[in-house]
Amino acid sequence: MALLKKFASVSLLNGLLSGCNLGCTVLLVRWFGTAAYADYTMDLATVSLVTILLEVVPSSYLVFRVQDDPELVHGAAGLACLSALLIAILLFALDLFGSYHAFSPWIAGYGALQAVKRYLDIRLQSSGRLAQFFQIETAAAGLRLGLMGGLLWAGYASPTALWGSLSLSVLLAQSFWFARNRSELKPFLLVLRSSTWHPLLRDRAAYTPYYLGIGVKRVRDNLMPLLAGSFFPTKEAAGAFFLAYRGISFTCGQIRVVEGLLNHRKTLGAALSLPLVNSVIVALCCQLLCIAASVALCLVSGSEELYLETVIVLSLMVWPYVFSVLLRAQAYSKYHLASINASLVAYIAISLAAATSLRSLGVTSGSAFAFVLLLCELGSLGTIYYLERSRNEVPEALG
Repeated sequence: MALLKKFASVSLLNGLLSGCNLGCTVLLVRWFGTAAYADYTMDLATVSLVTILLEVVPSSYLVFRVQDDPELVHGAAGLACLSALLIAILLFALDLFGSYHAFSPWIAGYGALQAVKRYLDIRLQSSGRLAQFFQIETAAAGLRLGLMGGLLWAGYASPTALWGSLSLSVLLAQSFWFARNRSELKPFLLVLRSSTWHPLLRDRAAYTPYYLGIGVKRVRDNLMPLLAGSFFPTKEAAGAFFLAYRGISFTCGQIRVVEGLLNHRKTLGAALSLPLVNSVIVALCCQLLCIAASVALCLVSGSEELYLETVIVLSLMVWPYVFSVLLRAQAYSKYHLASINASLVAYIAISLAAATSLRSLGVTSGSAFAFVLLLCELGSLGTIYYLERSRNEVPEALG
């Protein structure tokens, strides 16, 4: 019962967060246009690739080590401070090489704040306060709605208004949380002591097995907007696709809440023991949610055209995604990292091959790119299914 209440609380906050983010997307497109949205999306992918440096000490390792050794929280705080500084410098430096579509100095500030966000994620997960993390994220999304409008009203250009509102909202939300939880500032007071860093250096040999999966997953997660930048002939076409894609990202965001719960072995066992029909029902409901979200977003954002064919193809991605969640959770629980990494590599290989082939043939429609992403999800699912089946590890929930 306690687990159900915790799931309901986190799900409610995640739904509110997703709604705020969708609202930001609608206003962004209405106020700044699809070209500005395309620039922002592709630059956000660049930032995300840079922030992979935050994983020098893997989050999935640190979140459990902090529970075993509470003193390690000081090292996590020190790592957040050092990472914030290095990431800000690197993001500034990338502008010298023309790495951005529409640069703003606020990009560096946002990147630095991601180091603090990662620390809060680890700190609150390890102490059983995940709901508080979603509260911070929801507050930031709500603040951004107002800040983005305020900066637009003040006459700031789109890069400044978009990245400034994003950075300031995250900074304010995090500051409010620390102001209400002043005892949480204590770990940061010891970051200059050598004893703070010794545990992190001592455990460095344990990090290596995580690095391959972290790197491949980060590339996989950011490949779509980066590929879209070279696939579509215009920024407007890319922006229209990104808008339609928000429906699938919204739906997958809700599924990821369930994926987090499946890290609990008892919950995972119960989910995997369910018959296949349950998974089919979940996937069907998620597909309908995806279509509804995409159509609604396109309509309320004032998009000139509704690319229904693209939306339907994108919604089909939910089916392999739902089944992949179950297989990934089981593989992680059995430490089958090879199966997970192979599925990520398959996704990347298929996406590069399919997108390049269609582009060379002159096929650059939104529905064609959506079909590429669908093939990637199917290939990723097929890879992990095959590898787990070879170990006789495919559960009843997957047939």
